[in-house]
Amino acid sequence: MHARCQGKKVSVALDDGRLLAGDFPLRQLRMVQVWVDIHHDELMA
Repeated sequence: MHARCQGKKVSVALDDGRLLAGDFPLRQLRMVQVWVDIHHDELMA
């Protein structure tokens, strides 16, 4: 999954939320990881 924040971009693994590429502020990265965790079943369907 790709996300953008404050002009920065990241790629995050859908299966476990780990950072694959890019750079995000820690708080925003954690928010993306929590979102992936909450929506894991939908993302894997």
